[in-house]
This record gives sequence, C-alpha cells and structure tokens, in this order.
Amino acid sequence: MVDDDPEVSDVLAQWLAADGHQPVAATDGAAALDLIRRERFDLILTDIRMPRLDGPSLYRELKRQDPELARHLIFMTGDTLSPDVAQMLAASGLPSVAKPFDPEEVLRVVRRELR
Repeated sequence: MVDDDPEVSDVLAQWLAADGHQPVAATDGAAALDLIRRERFDLILTDIRMPRLDGPSLYRELKRQDPELARHLIFMTGDTLSPDVAQMLAASGLPSVAKPFDPEEVLRVVRRELR
C-alpha cells in the first residue's frame, strides 16, 4: 500500500490483514520503489496524489523496471471527477478504488486482481 496518509494506510492494513493478506505500507512512490527493490510483492495499491513520487509516476517507473508487477497495481483516489485523473486511469487500463473507501469494494478488487 502506498499512501501518504498514515490513517488511510492503517485502515487498509487492518482490512487486508483480516482478509488474510500481508500488507506493507510506504508513504510515497519513492519509498515504495525502495521496498520493491528489496522484496517481492504480488500487488500494489497506490494513491494517485502524493508528495515526492505520485502514483502515476510510480506506475511509469514500475513499467520500466518490472512490467509484470506494473500490471498488478490498483490506483486509489479521492479525485475521481478530475478529467486528468479519469484520462490517466483509462489510459493505464488498471483498476481503481475511490476514496472514501468501501471495505468490501477494496477487498473485492484486491481478490480479483490476485486471481
């Protein structure tokens, strides 16, 4: 999970752990890339808007470094009405979940992407 809001990360971690997953949190895309260099992950949930390295930039870097992992990314955003966000989501072809989160929706998307 990549989100600059620790409360969001904490809540997501609780939901994911209760569903049998082993969540790891990063505060931005740069921190996530550091973790990815050291560990293997099955799926990445990333916020779109973050300081240092945002979600779209993380996705672009993953496509360059690890195209397979880049296909296993879920965007999280509270900005679903923004035309630039909608365009980026459509161009990526990746799933997204909207903030504020519905726990069942988040878990449904995560389970689907892990299949």
